[in-house]
Amino acid sequence: MAARRHDIDALRVAGTLLVFLFHNIQPFNPGDHWHVESAEKSEALGLVIRFLNLWVMQLFMLLAGASTFYALKARSNWTYLKERGTRIFLPLVLGILLVVAPQVYWQRRLSGAFTGSYAEFYPHFFQGTYPTGNFSWHHLWFLAYLFCYSVAGLFVFRALGGRRGQRLIAGAAALCGRLPAAILLPALPLALFDALLYRRFPQTNALADDWAWHAQLFTVFVYGYVLVADERFAAAIARAWRPCLALALAATPVALAGVVDSSLLYRGVGWLWLVALLGAAQRYGQAPSAALAYLSASSLPFYILHQMFIVAVAYALAGWSGPVAGKWPALALTAFAGTVVALEICRRVPPLRWALGMGFRAR
Repeated sequence: MAARRHDIDALRVAGTLLVFLFHNIQPFNPGDHWHVESAEKSEALGLVIRFLNLWVMQLFMLLAGASTFYALKARSNWTYLKERGTRIFLPLVLGILLVVAPQVYWQRRLSGAFTGSYAEFYPHFFQGTYPTGNFSWHHLWFLAYLFCYSVAGLFVFRALGGRRGQRLIAGAAALCGRLPAAILLPALPLALFDALLYRRFPQTNALADDWAWHAQLFTVFVYGYVLVADERFAAAIARAWRPCLALALAATPVALAGVVDSSLLYRGVGWLWLVALLGAAQRYGQAPSAALAYLSASSLPFYILHQMFIVAVAYALAGWSGPVAGKWPALALTAFAGTVVALEICRRVPPLRWALGMGFRAR
């Protein structure tokens, strides 16, 4: 078993908190329609959403790919697939039934589409598919995609683990070793996929017909596996991350302003942020700690639970006509506290631990 990558754990925790921030902002985002919306909007908070859209879900897939490399080193194909079933697919199914259904109920109540109790609404949850119907996986789309990629990617990763695959990885790593700037080349396929597919297949998070988003995320998933398969990639990232961070800071305002309609610019800036974050985590996130171990183990259940509390609190605050400066912190603090309390309760109840992908017994 390889030593645990604490930098990957640290990035996973940071990414989970950023997704919480992302969804906490959505009720006030003027650039999108969300499940529960505030009458008051904020252009500044909407800008934060656009910034995170550049790279945050790609970061999760990159880390998932890296974790898959270590998982497959110590597991047979069957053990790997069985673990992914209990850790990803099972929480997806139970999360839809227990965490997503209340969110749809509160949205229908707020819009006036339904006026009864939650018990009366629940049978209607299975009528039609969201948004015209009720059945949905909402934020748990990520688990559906990750499970599908884990199954499909198994064939790719076993091929990469063979002799030809290892030679291919070694060749790419050698190039990055000689020329650290080559670590930026993975942005080119991402930009190409955007240019060729995005206008025809805009992002839906619905799995079917989401080909542009699949091309992005599955490619990044494979990138995550490759980048930890050879130590020369880590060395290249260590040399390149500070210049990448500087370039990302300089180019992000241009990408967000939309003055240049370029897939290369948009995906290139996103990849710059990913390289910068990987390098910063390698440099500053290697120290193990009990707190990091606890937070890393809590990332998945926190992700599953958090949006239910955000939607619940946003629903409760919908009648409050106060300014965003008051409503947004109130939403953030209350939803965060509710998520943490629920997580701690679930952690102590074996069936709930199992439902949230933490295993039946605490380790």
